Amino acid sequence: MHVIQMRGDFVGHMATAPKGAPTPRGNTITLTIDAATGEVTDWSLGNQSRDLTKLGAVKSL
Repeated sequence: MHVIQMRGDFVGHMATAPKGAPTPRGNTITLTIDAATGEVTDWSLGNQSRDLTKLGAVKSL
């Protein structure tokens, strides 16, 4: 598993939301990637960075 966190301006066009609710937006997106397949298995969108050090070594790119 790989976890990638990015900062920017993101719009969650693929998010499921109730009818009439605004499309989720945020400045931080966190992706969970299956290391074997490269497939995104989960993602979250918000306005706060997460502490990824709890998951192991963190590398900044």
